[in-house]
Amino acid sequence: MSDKINDLMSGLENQSFNIDPTLLAAEILKNSIRSNVYLQGIIGQQLEIKELIKGTSKDFDDIVNEKYDALMEELENAVKSDFLSTIARATKS
Repeated sequence: MSDKINDLMSGLENQSFNIDPTLLAAEILKNSIRSNVYLQGIIGQQLEIKELIKGTSKDFDDIVNEKYDALMEELENAVKSDFLSTIARATKS
């Protein structure tokens, strides 16, 4: 892996980069939000497809919405847990 990084970095030794940390953080946040929106749309479509395959016809929208909400809550709890454990590891000295 480090060989790939070294290959990418070769020729950049004499370059100077002025990175604005605030702008970088904003760009990372923007990309993260975009990815999150795409992911939510994909998950919603997958749930709809699963219900269509099952042949669910009664209260289709309600069933999909309930499953979507439950899945989003589960994902949110997993993210919070992972985030907190990452912060805990990063702050240990």
